[in-house]
Amino acid sequence: MSPTQDRRKPAVLGQDEGGPAVRRRSTWRLTWPFLILVPVLLIVVGLGAVVQGIGHVVVENGARLERAQRNAVGRVFRYVESCDSVEYQRYQADMGIWWAFEAARGALFASNPDRALAKANYLKAGVSPWEAGLLVAVLPLLQKSAVHLEATDLFHRANGLAHEIDAEVQRLHAVLQQGCNDAAQHQSLLAKILALDDQMGALREQSASISNLARWRLTLLVLAAMTLVAIPLTAAGYLLSARLQRGAVRATDALNVSEHRLQHALTGSGYGLWDMDVSTGELYCSASMMQMLGLEERDHTLTHSDLMALMHPDEVDAVEAIVLQRIKDGERLDVELRLRTVDGSFRWFRMAGQLARPDRRQSSSQGHRQSKRLIGSLFDIDDRHALQRALEDELDTRRSALRALRGTLATLVSEADAAAVSSAQAGDDMAVVAQAVSDLGRKLRETNSHLKAIFDLSPDGFVSFDEKQRVGFVSPRFVDLTGLPGDSLQGLHESAFFDRLNAQSRPNLSTPSLRLLLQRDSDEPLVLELATEPPRYLALQLGTGSHEGVRHVLSMRDVTHEHEVDRMKSEFLTVASHELRTPVTSIFGYIDLMQNREMSPQAQKNVQAIIHRQCRLLISILDDLTDLSRLESHGDLRLSVSEVSLSELLRTTVRSFAVPDGREPPRLQSPADWPKARVLGDTAQLQRVFHNILSNAYTYSPGGGPVEIDLVLHAVSAGVNELRLGIRDHGIGMTTAQVARVGQRFFRADGSGHIPGTGLGMAIVNEILKLHGGRLDITSAPGEGTRVEVVLPALAGRAQAIL
Repeated sequence: MSPTQDRRKPAVLGQDEGGPAVRRRSTWRLTWPFLILVPVLLIVVGLGAVVQGIGHVVVENGARLERAQRNAVGRVFRYVESCDSVEYQRYQADMGIWWAFEAARGALFASNPDRALAKANYLKAGVSPWEAGLLVAVLPLLQKSAVHLEATDLFHRANGLAHEIDAEVQRLHAVLQQGCNDAAQHQSLLAKILALDDQMGALREQSASISNLARWRLTLLVLAAMTLVAIPLTAAGYLLSARLQRGAVRATDALNVSEHRLQHALTGSGYGLWDMDVSTGELYCSASMMQMLGLEERDHTLTHSDLMALMHPDEVDAVEAIVLQRIKDGERLDVELRLRTVDGSFRWFRMAGQLARPDRRQSSSQGHRQSKRLIGSLFDIDDRHALQRALEDELDTRRSALRALRGTLATLVSEADAAAVSSAQAGDDMAVVAQAVSDLGRKLRETNSHLKAIFDLSPDGFVSFDEKQRVGFVSPRFVDLTGLPGDSLQGLHESAFFDRLNAQSRPNLSTPSLRLLLQRDSDEPLVLELATEPPRYLALQLGTGSHEGVRHVLSMRDVTHEHEVDRMKSEFLTVASHELRTPVTSIFGYIDLMQNREMSPQAQKNVQAIIHRQCRLLISILDDLTDLSRLESHGDLRLSVSEVSLSELLRTTVRSFAVPDGREPPRLQSPADWPKARVLGDTAQLQRVFHNILSNAYTYSPGGGPVEIDLVLHAVSAGVNELRLGIRDHGIGMTTAQVARVGQRFFRADGSGHIPGTGLGMAIVNEILKLHGGRLDITSAPGEGTRVEVVLPALAGRAQAIL
């Protein structure tokens, strides 16, 4: 490639050759500040004259007020010397000017200003009409200025002195009216007036000083305003002449600077500019474009053939066809191509351009025809292509990863979902993977919900330990069983966990720990007794796994009921054997006595009576056990249910009850007021309930005291009532713990054994009341007796509730 040696400067696009309209616009841009500032200066001069006039009026009226006051004082002296009342009248006329100014200021600066009254008073004080109008219009605008505030303060002080002087003059006038001979008194009053006038003179000097200061400031303000307007006016005139003189030089310099800036901007931006003559094929290139192609910067001109030689062979024909088409149709050129650089490698460039058609007016004015030019730019985009290739490689890698993930997810979801994931018609990989992850997450949430429901419903509590023996999972049931908060247990080491668990327990022979549970050979669980009231018994078992997150699982089951059943069985066998042994031993002893010893007929009769009585006791115990078993099973006991009047049944029971010797019958509390409500129940079984409670009341009050019975109807809710039968004794009473055990087999409040009984009566009562839908309410205190309430649903209340 051998570039041609002749060079041509690039045309400056959009350059204005100038014309009348352009020159008029340029002249207007230069002269409009000057034309605007001239009227502004005239306005400022006018306002300055007005301000000076206002200052003159204010100062002149201040001087008028001072003259009136001085003349008034002079009239007083002449009045004393001549004792002529005409001088007093002249004094009043001079002071009238002062009072008129006072009245004018009062009307002008009142909360509700009266401008008409103020102007009238100014006129009364001798001010000309135009001055009065000016004062009324301007003074309210200046009342907040510092000078006006200071002048107002001086006026108020002077006005006060004027009133004092007038008061002394009035006293002097009164004395002179009585006679003109008392010179001493006249001189005394004149001395006071003179002293007040001296003070007034000091205020006049201050007022004059303020007036001079105000006039000086106004003058300075006007001069400053005129100067501020004159300075830009002068500057505008200077600039107008200077711009007109330097216009041509500055335009030339601006073009040179603009071209240099353009070259620097192109060099810094990475863009290269080119300008091709369509007719000749000559291509002018900017310095930045020559640098991008690795060509010498001194040669800025290439031919069309030189550019085609730099193109990649695969793209020459296509690019040339596009360029010719854009020249033909005039559309914008925008193409990406590869060009060879100085090192022989090809780099990607973006070439953009636009056909610049010749201006017919310029062609005709210059006398020759301009040729078509294709003007555009060149930009290196090789880095962008490299980044695009890297992005495409990254996308290929991610597609491969998505396909692998798609296959992996197909193995984790259900068969139907796996078919959808593996199907080629299931959509793009990202959408399919997202759907599979969503399905898998849904199944995991469902599984977690099922596990949570299982753990929530499970009667057992669970705690898991990881391979480092730290607590991982705590089930809600474990929290309910132990009362330990689950959040505080998360992450604890097993030693700290069992320390907290053992702190909740009663002392035991073996303190639970992870090591102890691992070393146990027995399949029987380790039972832990919690320090609660009543005590709770928990069975602990440990399972071992292989997962690092769940190495051990501690299960805990509440066995309080089983433990209590075992205790009750043991206690039942002990008490039953003891209760049955007593009559059997007595029967066996008396029979043995009858067989081995001769006895009289009367003695034999007495022994037979004892044996008979013990047999009846034995049969009674067995009958109670049988009835209690039937009541608890709800199967063998048949109830004869009917409507029962509880008050009548209670009276019948009391009449048939065998009161122990030496005790008074039960006291019925207000029997006439007992309710007539009925209950559904078995008369015989309910009578048995009342009989057993009455027997206990007498049995457990060996010291005597009345047994009291009451019956009330209690409203539970709208239409639902219940009958409460209360039986109270004044016997030994019970503790709270003993009251909680009432109704258990063979439980007796007397632990000494001195009070006879089997301990089955209240258990039978409790079971009978359960069959009738009732209950027992017991209140008692040791040494204060016991009150037992039988609560049964009233028939009327139940029927109403059903309706």
